[in-house]
Amino acid sequence: MASKIKVDQIQTADGSGTIALQNQLSGMTDASLPTGSVLQVATDYDGDSITMSTSSWQTTNLSIAFTPKKADSKIVITSVLNLFMAGSGNQHGSAQGQIKKDGSDLGELVWPWCGYGGTEAQATMPCTLIVEETSGSTSARTYSVSVRNYQTGGGSTFNPYTGKSSLVVMEIAG
Repeated sequence: MASKIKVDQIQTADGSGTIALQNQLSGMTDASLPTGSVLQVATDYDGDSITMSTSSWQTTNLSIAFTPKKADSKIVITSVLNLFMAGSGNQHGSAQGQIKKDGSDLGELVWPWCGYGGTEAQATMPCTLIVEETSGSTSARTYSVSVRNYQTGGGSTFNPYTGKSSLVVMEIAG
């Protein structure tokens, strides 16, 4: 007959006794997690289309208010943008996207291009932006995404058709 073990205890491998499981798990905190452990993840999706007709930065609806749990953790910000570009008769089609932190450029810029000419000079594609930084503090901050049409002679659209773009913020223990 097998022996029964309480849910709050585990038996030692040699059968000589039990260990209180609560004591093993109750001490687990964010601070005790090993380097590389994911502390938290936040995501946002945006399906709204923006026709980009100027070279001015336009704010998308991709935005995440984020408060790191640790001051020495790594923050990885990833965005996948659905972009459409069309060249004109004498200009390439292009679009730009950037990740911002509290409204300022965080340093990543995606800049896809397509050819120029007629309807053959079009491209629709997902473009990935990835930025990482050390959290530096446990102060709240907001990560967001902006887009623009760099070559205004052509046309660009954020989230053409029925596509969605995404923003993911991940905190990793340092």
